[in-house]
Amino acid sequence: MRHTATTLALAAFLAAAAGCSRPAASAPAPTGTAPPPPAAAATVKPERKTLRRVIGQPGQIEAFQRVPVYAKIAGYVQELNVDIGDRVSRDQVIAVLRVPEQHEELALKKAQAEQVKAEVEQANQALKAAQARVETARELIGEAAAARGRSLALVKRWKSECQRLETAVRDRVLDRQTLEETRYQCEAAEAALNEVEAKVRSAEATMSEMAALARKAEADVAAAKARQAVAEADWRRVQALVDYTQVTAPFAGRVFQRCVDPGDYVAVGSGGAKGEPLFVLVQADPVRVFVDVPEGDAVWVNDEAGWFETDTLARVRVAALPGRDFAATVKRSSWALDPKTRTLRAEINIANPNGELRPGTYAHALIEVTHAHTWTLPASAVVVQADQAFCFRVEDGKARKMPVQVGLRDGGLVEIFRKQTQPPKPDEKPVWEEWTGQEEIVRNAAGVSDGQAVGK
Repeated sequence: MRHTATTLALAAFLAAAAGCSRPAASAPAPTGTAPPPPAAAATVKPERKTLRRVIGQPGQIEAFQRVPVYAKIAGYVQELNVDIGDRVSRDQVIAVLRVPEQHEELALKKAQAEQVKAEVEQANQALKAAQARVETARELIGEAAAARGRSLALVKRWKSECQRLETAVRDRVLDRQTLEETRYQCEAAEAALNEVEAKVRSAEATMSEMAALARKAEADVAAAKARQAVAEADWRRVQALVDYTQVTAPFAGRVFQRCVDPGDYVAVGSGGAKGEPLFVLVQADPVRVFVDVPEGDAVWVNDEAGWFETDTLARVRVAALPGRDFAATVKRSSWALDPKTRTLRAEINIANPNGELRPGTYAHALIEVTHAHTWTLPASAVVVQADQAFCFRVEDGKARKMPVQVGLRDGGLVEIFRKQTQPPKPDEKPVWEEWTGQEEIVRNAAGVSDGQAVGK
């Protein structure tokens, strides 16, 4: 024991002596100024993987269409061909109204249209007759013109004969009586020519008259056709009103409500007011499920960034049908969030050929967001501070803080879109770069600081 104590005292003395003899320049630095020792850090490279995220939200099954069917004409319910729960096909007659005065008016309008149609035919025949008279007058003008030519030829002949006989009479070769007879013939030819000229003028006047009558007949035909168009349009209007007495289904579906009974009087609303509907129809194939997606998940449902190549897949579970999942798609969304609830209204469509899913049923929707072949890092390698995600890349043996853009999180993986290797200069926008897959990233970023030396 005494030997051990002596040895320890000697060791303490030697250590104190060594401390007193050490130069001042080699004295230990104050606490906090020495560089930290290299941190042992495992690294990882980005990998392309498929990430999935499931967003679960409650909702309610609703009909794809829910339409109240109103009467388009006032009348009494004569027949009801369907009742609640019945299937109906598109354009099927589901009710018949009784409106006797409309049928009588339809018969009147039809008779008036037939009458005007007969007037059009009569006007067409009158036009044909007028056109025939025009052709007859044209032929008469041609005959009179031909007769005028013959008469002119006779007048010329007899005038020439008179001149020849006058010379013969002066030369006492021919007696005067023969000359007088020739003059009579010449005068007769001139009178015949005058008569023919009068016939030509008469034929031309007749032609003008017939042409005017033909134009009037054409106008009569046009007026009759206009009256026919008005009468037929009026007939079609009343026919449409009569057709309204047969109420048809606007689409294939089921009868949700029947609101009238046979014999009820139904009226047509006026001034924007609607009366009582006859039926309420629903279309239940497909059905819709509306869910309100929270703000944090809304970006994955509203495909404004173009990340989804197809409609977002979903599964729907119905409390009334336990143990079953119904495949569906997120068909559309409201795009904008409700400012009161900060949620996005999304619509999920489900095929329902067998009618198992009934409108009004409570449902739970699981929206499946899938990003295939995307860059990923372990969740431990990504840190989020003040809405900015970053990781640490290893460069020259040191950890360098690198901002990144992140997306989906699936278990222990985080989707990464782009990186920022250089901090932006003042008044410049940050430059985001694509990943190459060769980056060395610290696997566990907790406890690592920017510029810290790291070792593997």
